[in-house]
Amino acid sequence: MVLINSDKSEQKDFQYDLFPALKKSLTQLNKDRKIDLILLSGDLIDKRGRGFENIDVAFNRFRKEFILPISEELNIPENLFILTPGNHDVDRTKINPNTDRGLKINLQNTDVVNREIEENNPDNIRGILSYKNFEREFYKDSDNSIITDFHSSHIINIDGLRFSISCINSAWTCYESDETDRLIIGDRQISNAYNEIKDCDVKIALMHHHFDLLIKFDKRDVKNKIG
Repeated sequence: MVLINSDKSEQKDFQYDLFPALKKSLTQLNKDRKIDLILLSGDLIDKRGRGFENIDVAFNRFRKEFILPISEELNIPENLFILTPGNHDVDRTKINPNTDRGLKINLQNTDVVNREIEENNPDNIRGILSYKNFEREFYKDSDNSIITDFHSSHIINIDGLRFSISCINSAWTCYESDETDRLIIGDRQISNAYNEIKDCDVKIALMHHHFDLLIKFDKRDVKNKIG
């Protein structure tokens, strides 16, 4: 069984009163039907780690106080928790309001976005790099994971089938609070992810944001690939 959860949003005042109930429910589900994968579709922390010393501390606490207890309770290895970023996982303190918004203004067609993804300039994805560093550390011992600065791919064998989860980074252009019709994923991100998992029996695409939040041309491109 594949279990999906979104908007975990780890906060400094972690709600310990709710967590035992969650673990109890997951334990019962696991008894009724074995949980093979847990997919977490973004917003692992709250507003770039609000209330914590920094965003890295927030991500590490999320791992220690959310993932590890569930992993131990259900006897599920950490690498079977599949993560993808949301807008709250972006460190907006790293974003330059002039250069980054200028970049986004220039990303106005498929070819330009594809070129940006191919060039992979770290200066243009500063806001998501703390999350990606956490992700690389999280999966460093996994032989089944491919982590890039944009998408991530995970291939797992379940009941004789090869399951793939393509974690699509829909947060790399999250600069402002209202991103309706302005987010960008990128046709090339989807193509690169697909090339890594095309031979799998079951293919799952996991991302945080709905298609309707994407800029018009990118909504068309992404829907054509995975819609």
